[in-house]
Amino acid sequence: MVASLRSSAGENQIAWRGGRSHVARVVRAGLAPSDTRPKVSADGTHLVTGGLGALGLLVARWLVGRGARHVVLVGRRGPSEAAEETLRALTGQGAQVRVIRGDVGRADDVRAILTEIETSMPPLRSVFHAAGVLDDGVLHQQSWDRFERVLTPKVTGAWHLHQLTRELPLDHFVLLSSIASLLGAPGQGNYAAANAFLDALAHHRHASGLPALSVNWGAWGDSGMAAMLTDRDQQRWTARGIGVIPPERGIRLLERMMVRSVPQVGVVPVDWARYAEQYPLGAARPLLAELVRREPAVDRSPTVTAAGPRLRERYAALPDAKRRIALTEHVTGELARILLLDEASLDPQKGLFDLGLDSLMALEFKNRAQAAFDHEMPTTLLFNYPTVDAVVGYLDSVLFGQRQPGPEGPPPTEPGDDLEALLDNLEQMSDDEIDRLFTNGSTAEGQA
Repeated sequence: MVASLRSSAGENQIAWRGGRSHVARVVRAGLAPSDTRPKVSADGTHLVTGGLGALGLLVARWLVGRGARHVVLVGRRGPSEAAEETLRALTGQGAQVRVIRGDVGRADDVRAILTEIETSMPPLRSVFHAAGVLDDGVLHQQSWDRFERVLTPKVTGAWHLHQLTRELPLDHFVLLSSIASLLGAPGQGNYAAANAFLDALAHHRHASGLPALSVNWGAWGDSGMAAMLTDRDQQRWTARGIGVIPPERGIRLLERMMVRSVPQVGVVPVDWARYAEQYPLGAARPLLAELVRREPAVDRSPTVTAAGPRLRERYAALPDAKRRIALTEHVTGELARILLLDEASLDPQKGLFDLGLDSLMALEFKNRAQAAFDHEMPTTLLFNYPTVDAVVGYLDSVLFGQRQPGPEGPPPTEPGDDLEALLDNLEQMSDDEIDRLFTNGSTAEGQA
């Protein structure tokens, strides 16, 4: 899927009309014909930040293939063996490829890089900002230090490049952003925020008459985040309807986007029907209104076929025993889908975290249950009720006023008590338990 923001056609991104707010929507983008190519100056210099990462090297190969003869790759570390091999190949094609170590988050480093280009190379003609770092974790785990680690290369680095090149006659200023800033990504609040800045900067430059393009990329195959995904991670992405971008196709799309006069384009292979099933709350967002078209979600229970208030009404009309069975089938089906397990393997009395549930999965279940029953659910739902039976008892209690059978579990929490309850749970856990439940962070450099 390739889409652009409607606002690029002249509509304000946020407007207030008739007492209601209106926001830009993502719409399918009309790309330039495949035989149209962006200008790549052979007698100019092309700067790629994060240039020694997988995507940076892909951009460098593309530039040289399109006729560039002077390329500068910036990175905080020296090239790996794989990068060295790519550099030798590019040099063998007649290109001058210079590697400069520097941190684009430091203004002095950026000034030094630009000064070196000005004094020893042809004039700078294009900038490709691919620098980036991941430091994933759910929001309550995050600290300002972790946010700053992710924001600095993307946000501060992009701003330095913007400020220090704005008087130069550039042909291209391309920001490699992420689909996370458009659709969100569990555990990537800091990364989504950093990329949202890139998108805003592209719009600012575009409005100022400066070249700018921010591309909200999905995961690239064989490079970037996709290369680090485990088999289970890949299955979870596929289950959500999200695919990966083959590198060759990604580069072809980049070429076609660079000749369009739009500041922001999103690129991600996605099955919108499946996406809507996995994220029922997100499917209703105005941003995606023109892309996601679907019927109301269908419950997995054989006796109930509606969602939201009507689903609750139908459950309420069932005798107590049948309602309990229907709730158990619903909860089991949702958890099996999230855990990528067969429903028959889910023991209603077995701890869900022992089956591989993590904090992001618990949040996904909470969101799905909230949407299915049109009722606010506590963020700590599966931490307070960590078995299928316990969840079913909780739902039967809060939705239908039924006393939970058997031993009492923890009392239902109000939404405002979620954080306090979660912190109390954490204080009672061992370090190993906290690591097992919450540590989903990963770190990767040189990615968009």
